[in-house]
Amino acid sequence: MVFHQTKTLGACLFLAVLCVCFVSTPAFAASRGFLVKTQTSSGAARQIKLYSGYHALVVGCGNYRAGWPRLPHPVDDAREVAATLKQLDWEVELLEDPGWDRLDTALNRLIVGPGRAKDKALLFWFSGHGHTLEEADGTKLGYIVPVDAPRPSQDEIGFMRRAIDMRQIETVAKRIRSKHVLMVFDSCFSGALFTMVRAAPSHYIEEKITEPVREFITAGRENEQVPDRSVFKICFIQGIKDGYADLNRDGYVTGEELGAYLQEKVINYSRKAQHPQFGKINNPKLDKGDFVFVLKRPEPPVQSKIDLKAEKKQLDAETAKVEQEGRESEKIKALIAKRKKLEAERRRLELEKQAIIENQRKEIKTQTHENKTPKLASIPKEVKAAKVSLRKEPKILSRRDLKNMLLQYHFFDVERNPSGNFANDLIANSDSTITDKITGLMWQKRGSANSLLLLQATRYVEILNRERFAGYSDWRMPTIEELASLMMRTKKQGLFIDSAFDRTQKRCWSADSIPRPSARYEDWIISFLNGSITDARHKKSYASSWYFKDQYNYVRAVRSLE
Repeated sequence: MVFHQTKTLGACLFLAVLCVCFVSTPAFAASRGFLVKTQTSSGAARQIKLYSGYHALVVGCGNYRAGWPRLPHPVDDAREVAATLKQLDWEVELLEDPGWDRLDTALNRLIVGPGRAKDKALLFWFSGHGHTLEEADGTKLGYIVPVDAPRPSQDEIGFMRRAIDMRQIETVAKRIRSKHVLMVFDSCFSGALFTMVRAAPSHYIEEKITEPVREFITAGRENEQVPDRSVFKICFIQGIKDGYADLNRDGYVTGEELGAYLQEKVINYSRKAQHPQFGKINNPKLDKGDFVFVLKRPEPPVQSKIDLKAEKKQLDAETAKVEQEGRESEKIKALIAKRKKLEAERRRLELEKQAIIENQRKEIKTQTHENKTPKLASIPKEVKAAKVSLRKEPKILSRRDLKNMLLQYHFFDVERNPSGNFANDLIANSDSTITDKITGLMWQKRGSANSLLLLQATRYVEILNRERFAGYSDWRMPTIEELASLMMRTKKQGLFIDSAFDRTQKRCWSADSIPRPSARYEDWIISFLNGSITDARHKKSYASSWYFKDQYNYVRAVRSLE
């Protein structure tokens, strides 16, 4: 009887360890390296081992103590970036609020440590203050600022002694022997040491990526101010973790793809307040390759029957030791249970994310003919150009500018211009759109079914264009001028808007914002319920000590007929 129990326990342990081995992707990654499928211009493809592993030095500076304003969030941002990279099976060193000596030591340790391995990929991330000084010949030199560096306006010698300039960063990049190095700075300063890259990323991974490269990305230009709540960090994580920066959908994110993605998204989400810069070092021997984030892992090889027999024999030999200690089997079971629990949570979150996206798509499709290809709107021939041309580009609009706009176009506002009465000439089209012959604009008849945060509203318009709502892909968020043209002087069915429009969208986002005197975000919205234009105060996360209003509003997208 004891013999059979031993055999049974050995078989269970054998299967348990096999489960751990097969679900543990990092083990295979560590032994096999990171493989990349490359392709030539002629179409020939082959798989190469690009890296033996990834290493990152992630630095966050927020608690400045020598004159610079303190920043509440860069340290948390650095922790989030470090956690994301660890989830991608990277080696990560996290440095929080370093002074000059700790930061300098960490950079030197990067050179003589992981940087000695030629087949490793190295990433340096810095979030904190950046600064630019002009030299005698007019060259502008950027600096990253540790927490103990004084402001140059107060102690320029102390600043230059403790801040780390881009020439030092260039020296670090050159002394690292790893073939691929990417340096990302969530701060703004001059990038004169690298060549700007503006070409569209390739449609496939080229074999030349294996050549050495030093790449740099900054969150903005030298004269721009990066907000403490970093949209750059959010886009960076979404780009490499969720794969949004994989522009050619080949399972990899290259440095060029990441740079192009951040330039597009950060400029958009920051309302053109930030312009990320991306480039390669000015060195002909270090600018040919490209950094690669591997998003999809190769499937682990199927072990042969001979390998499995050898594995079982080894496990049987160790069964006696496991039985004596007893606790080992419980540890294995606990590890397997924990792994299953984490995997179930990951699947739940993925399903939840897909459900949100699918609901938005269904909402858009219900506004077109069911199970039919959307037809183009029936636009009368006489609508060739707008009789009243309204601004369609987003703008920062002061309260005085708003008042002047209402008077200029005779738009109605219950408080600012109660005598206004702009006349529309509306046509209800057969594809859930409404055309205004006066302004030359085409509107959604219904708009979003739910009120949304501003970032969700932007995502809603992106889905409209991807799904080609009503047969078009140039929908956008309307300016407050365009929205105000729909405001009627009298209520119809409870709203100050023509009854041809759906009544759900009582309060709508505009693309225009208000000058920001503080850290909060303010954007113009229109209330068809109250007959007024007002401001919405919002931010990217919530704190009980701050007051916010109208953070959730509806979207009614618009496009120009011309």
